[in-house]
Amino acid sequence: MRLPIIAHRLYIAKFDETMAASVRENSLDEDNRRFIPDEVFETVEDARKAVSALIAFYAQKDAPQVYPVILRDGRHIGHVQAYPIKNGWEIGYHVAKPFTGNGYATEAVSAFLPRIMEQLGLTQIFALCHAENRASRRVLTKCGFSLAYEGMGAYHGKEEFICRYEYRPSKLEKMDAFFNARAEIYDSHMLGDLKLEGFYKAITACFDTPVNHLLDLGCGTGLELVGLFEKYPHMQVTGVDVSSIMLEQLRAKFPGRSLRLICDSYLEVDFGGSFDGVLSTYSLHHFSEKEKLALYRKIHAALQGEGIFVFGDYTVSTIEGQQEALDASRRKRQEQGVAEGECYHLDIPLTPETELRLIRAAGFAETQIVRQWENASLIIARKSGSFR
Repeated sequence: MRLPIIAHRLYIAKFDETMAASVRENSLDEDNRRFIPDEVFETVEDARKAVSALIAFYAQKDAPQVYPVILRDGRHIGHVQAYPIKNGWEIGYHVAKPFTGNGYATEAVSAFLPRIMEQLGLTQIFALCHAENRASRRVLTKCGFSLAYEGMGAYHGKEEFICRYEYRPSKLEKMDAFFNARAEIYDSHMLGDLKLEGFYKAITACFDTPVNHLLDLGCGTGLELVGLFEKYPHMQVTGVDVSSIMLEQLRAKFPGRSLRLICDSYLEVDFGGSFDGVLSTYSLHHFSEKEKLALYRKIHAALQGEGIFVFGDYTVSTIEGQQEALDASRRKRQEQGVAEGECYHLDIPLTPETELRLIRAAGFAETQIVRQWENASLIIARKSGSFR
């Protein structure tokens, strides 16, 4: 399995001997003692012995495969694992108490599942948790596991009330169906799980002069418009999105505002006007370089004079991460018989440098990276003129 596995806010790598202290520290929280008592290490020496064993297991075919989960800033926050059971393999995970409540377990398991299943040649994988471990059950449900059994069973050497889950890779979803199915939880995911309030404030700050007519591509439920409407209440907005349910929520969120909403793909639809600002947030990372370049040229043509394009999206920090995402996208399409160009939900994040290259190639006179986070970039481009 090629490592590291790069996810949105974290990555998954291999253990090394220097991680014994953080392994011990992460193991000592109350939930771990209650639900996974045999993974508690009271001393650094105990943790060091465990880490040495885990490193040795990497070379063994039928041994547990355990990998640390590390935030982009280098903090080790837990682990994910796959270990053999009687009739297959079971997945496990732990995020230390100081880091819970942020969606890290869901993100780590989601990133880990396809890679470990590919490595082990699996078409299904199982998971087991204590029935009272509500947080773990939520993680499994969010990651696509189905409840297969709920009742008494063996759990760490005792008879306990357990839940057993199973997972089979789901088929790729068309973009509109994917976002329609998640419309009700979208705002809470972006603001609660991903904590993007600061990101949306930074988007608003990019528009430092009044906007008369804004084109919002992939507008979704309109989270990025909240601050802009507060700042420019008479702004006209043309919003384009493939999710009809999200567009309904956007319209309900902004009664009395000047809205023209188009339910279609912004790669194909005629924008129907000229704009002094174009905005896209957390939407464009689903498309290839070729598709983006064509769209950026289309955006350039739709802008007036010194109009600006504001791009805020999921990005990766390295070309290797960019290539890995592209390879994974191609592999999924090939496995499921989905042709290139068909609009399915896949993540293909690029580096901010690649985004700048494409935006400049589309004809923009001036571009700059306004701000970068661990896993996102904010870029502003002007059609003509320069930034003052």
